[in-house]
Amino acid sequence: LFSGQKNRQLLRPATFIGIPLVVIALILALLDLGEPLRFWHMMVRIRPISPIWIGAILLSAFVGLSIIMAIAYLIAGRKGAENSKGILSFISLLSWINAVLAAIIMAYSGVMLAASNVPLWADTPLMPSLFVASGAATGVAILIFSAMIYRSAWQESGETLKRLSGALAIVVIIQVLLLAGLVVMAGDTGKVMMTGSLMIPFYVDIALLVLSIIMIMAARAKVEKGGMRGMAILASLFVIVGGLLMRAVIIIGGQS
Repeated sequence: LFSGQKNRQLLRPATFIGIPLVVIALILALLDLGEPLRFWHMMVRIRPISPIWIGAILLSAFVGLSIIMAIAYLIAGRKGAENSKGILSFISLLSWINAVLAAIIMAYSGVMLAASNVPLWADTPLMPSLFVASGAATGVAILIFSAMIYRSAWQESGETLKRLSGALAIVVIIQVLLLAGLVVMAGDTGKVMMTGSLMIPFYVDIALLVLSIIMIMAARAKVEKGGMRGMAILASLFVIVGGLLMRAVIIIGGQS
């Protein structure tokens, strides 16, 4: 969105990849309610002060707009680029709206945790920023992973993937710094993540994120020689697993 036409081709695969992932998140959120079949009761009752209602609305809106964008892409593909300028402009408008929704959704979990009375979650203002960084990192990693696996389908150039991997490295560095800041600011309550049953997953998480940064930079150096694919795939997997581990450690640590 912020690079003109340079990375515009990434918006299409990002849209198609994002839909099933957010649908899965929405289903898991419903199952966590205990009575998922009563979900419609919450949707028909406007409760702007209910965190669960707000989260459900945000996810539903994101999925709805993404589906509209996906359908528009399919129609544009059938008509051809020359006959689809209006459709592509419409997609561009929706993409900006969805970008705002995505940023809010990424911060949503962190904000909810920081607003709680649980010491580990509420002891630092970095929680929302950490979740945004983690969400952005895993999202870019999934995009790189899919581009590497289905490169012929996405038709991404090596230069585009090089720029994308560079952005991923920056976001992962920010994520690691925010995680370190959270542990320091949380004080004694932050030590729960570095001891006991959470010690191994915590340090594995740190190791995966640090290794991913090293591998991403190495992959960028090899892109001109065509050697980026394998290393980029592995680095992306490290970021994805590291993001999931980080969230698990934080959630379980707060409940310990």
